[in-house]
Amino acid sequence: MIKFHPTIDIDQYSGIIKSALLGNAEIKVYQNMGEVENWDNFENGIVYVTVVSVYVDWSETKQQTDCSTITKAIYEAFCEHSKCRDVLSLGSYIVAIFDTPFKTDIDATLDCVGKINSLFKLINRVYKFQISYGVGMHYGKVLLIKSLNGEESVYAWNGEGMETAKKHSEEAKLSSCRVRASYTIFNNLKEDYQKLFMKVSFGNYYEADPVNIAMDKWINANV
Repeated sequence: MIKFHPTIDIDQYSGIIKSALLGNAEIKVYQNMGEVENWDNFENGIVYVTVVSVYVDWSETKQQTDCSTITKAIYEAFCEHSKCRDVLSLGSYIVAIFDTPFKTDIDATLDCVGKINSLFKLINRVYKFQISYGVGMHYGKVLLIKSLNGEESVYAWNGEGMETAKKHSEEAKLSSCRVRASYTIFNNLKEDYQKLFMKVSFGNYYEADPVNIAMDKWINANV
């Protein structure tokens, strides 16, 4: 939440933007968020992270409160991951950013996705029809930008990693398998998780339909 609304000095504001656009400053690349030595002095950088995007056609939900229930459930599934760093609601997309320096961290993102896939199985059972959704996963570079709002830091995420995950999630809604992952995700998963995926012959990505077994059992027994 934005709490402070400082007045902009137009001369200073415009001058800083002009100087930055005319300059040739290099932006630092971090292999993971742990490489940022001092967050107080951090302004921007390119960081390697895992991005997971969930695309939902909200027009198919029965009522506005259902949107709230589903969004909250997706947030909770993401935030269970100990290295989930941010979750953003962007219209039809709910996007999570994970700091994943180790392969086991990427395995854990698939555990989150399994819960989300089971969540939609529960929704579809209750609704008695299929709601359109898809999940996209990508490991790669994102642009991380920090601004200050009073004494609080506000972060913005952008770039190739975000767009690829969002693209995968929107395209996955049309597939029989609702989870689509880039090669960079597949290649870093443990062997047992790789077996869940199949390569799409005409694209450099993989598809799967992972579920959370415990949640799947609960759905079958209770819905």
